[in-house]
Amino acid sequence: MKYVAHLFCFLLLVHVSSAHATDNFPPEFDPQPLKRALPDNDPYYGPPEVAIRKLLSYWKKNRGTNHFCVIGYAWPNDDLDIWVYWAEQKRLLQWRGFSDQERREAGLITAQANFKLGKNTVATPHDINGRNDVVTRAWWYAVVNDCLAHGERFTIKPLKQ
Repeated sequence: MKYVAHLFCFLLLVHVSSAHATDNFPPEFDPQPLKRALPDNDPYYGPPEVAIRKLLSYWKKNRGTNHFCVIGYAWPNDDLDIWVYWAEQKRLLQWRGFSDQERREAGLITAQANFKLGKNTVATPHDINGRNDVVTRAWWYAVVNDCLAHGERFTIKPLKQ
C-alpha cells in the first residue's frame, strides 16, 4: 500500500509539473500571455480549417499541399490573439476574429498582422523603430516554434482539378 501511495504521489507530481511546463513561454514573449488557447470553440474564431481554405483560395495557392499551425494566446484583459503559421509562405498571420460567421471565415484574408520572414522581420527590437509592420526574427521564430510545439497543425491537400 505504501508503494501505491508513493507511485500516486509521483504520478501526480509529474502531471502537475508537465501541466505547469506548458505555461512556460519563450523569453521573446514580453509581456507573457496567461495561457495558450486554440480557437476551435471560440465564438469569434471557430474551427480554423474553413478560414485556412478561404485564404488559400484567395491567394490562389490551393493547387499544392500547404502546411499550417494555429496557436492562440489568452491575455489578462480577456483578449485572445490567434496566430497562424503558413509554412510554405513563411508567414505568420494574426487571425482577425469576428462574431459574424462570414467575416470570421474570411478573417485570415484580412489578417490583423501579416509577418513574412525576411520581409517583415528585423534583427533587433531597435530596428523596429516604432513600426507596426515588422517584428524581430527572434520573436517570429519564438511564435512559430511555440506553435509547432503546442499548436494545432493542418495539412491542406491540393484542390482537385
